[in-house]
Amino acid sequence: MTDGTVTITPDNWDQNNQKSYTIFDDATGSTSYAYKTYFRNSSIPLTSTESDWIVITPDFYALASIRNRIRENLWNSTFMTDSMIDNAVNQWKDEMNNAAVQVNEDYSIGTVNVAFGTNGLGTITTTDFRQPKRVEVTYNGSDYFLSKKRGLNEYYPTEVVNSAHPYHNWEGDNVIHVMPSDDAGTVKIWFYRTGTPMVNDTDTLPVPMRPYTNSFINYGLGIAYQKDGKPAQAQTKFAEANFQKEMFIRQLAPRDKSSQTYIIQEEVISGEDGSAW
Repeated sequence: MTDGTVTITPDNWDQNNQKSYTIFDDATGSTSYAYKTYFRNSSIPLTSTESDWIVITPDFYALASIRNRIRENLWNSTFMTDSMIDNAVNQWKDEMNNAAVQVNEDYSIGTVNVAFGTNGLGTITTTDFRQPKRVEVTYNGSDYFLSKKRGLNEYYPTEVVNSAHPYHNWEGDNVIHVMPSDDAGTVKIWFYRTGTPMVNDTDTLPVPMRPYTNSFINYGLGIAYQKDGKPAQAQTKFAEANFQKEMFIRQLAPRDKSSQTYIIQEEVISGEDGSAW
């Protein structure tokens, strides 16, 4: 890019009256352009890794668009830094993610394979693990058996467990104990994911949350009004955000309308033959 290498000379003031960033205008650019940046220390010299792509017109559901919409609703937004707004957006994203998991049993499901030794213990190291939904166990890598949870105090010390009917319990937030444990094996876990923060300007909201972007705007405005010493306006915006979250919960609850839902009969119904009601 012509004249793309510039010396950093901060010429804009932040809310603490300190110069904090530089503006570079690519006069030859167009709306179809996208950019990457990196820093170079000319004294060492060392060069940083490249940034993600910076797009001129971000997606409507991208972090940059949500941030801009929050700023557009403030008379003066200079007291709110980008990181403050991003933190507010991600806080609300966690709220929405928790709400979705609560009402939708199929939302944000991940899987992970965890090896366990002859002591039956395996540690889940994936960073987005929240809580398990389904657990299967294999001892040979090909035959998987559904595992049922049993309380830690429900095992007898000398109890013998059939490998075709395994059990498990939890010994900590991310340590699973599998029985039988005479042999090493692998446990496959379907689990609910925690929310993933949006970091880059191009990061977008999960698909189910996209019709509810206004809740993100209102929550961000609530944080801004709170910081600006306007508690009444802040509470109004928080209430609007929570109302939209309730709409999100109600409209997400019908999980799948592709076919009818069946009732699973857990046990045989007993009673008198020939009884009529």
